[in-house]
Amino acid sequence: MRKFHPPRSRFGLWLERNGISLMELSRKSGVSHATLSFLASGSSQRPSRLTERKLRPVLREYGVDTTDFWDLGL
Repeated sequence: MRKFHPPRSRFGLWLERNGISLMELSRKSGVSHATLSFLASGSSQRPSRLTERKLRPVLREYGVDTTDFWDLGL
């Protein structure tokens, strides 16, 4: 039986490749698990400014930035 793999965004693929769980990122950033799951899905949604502000310092700890995943029009 084939394993089902849901579509993933660049952010979701990065999480998988680096073994970072949504729970871990949620705990460190203060962003809800549901929001992170939505951003990691194949949707073309980008984070709100508040979510981006919470994620940016945590992602920088991993050597990446929010602009590596989303065009935020900054």
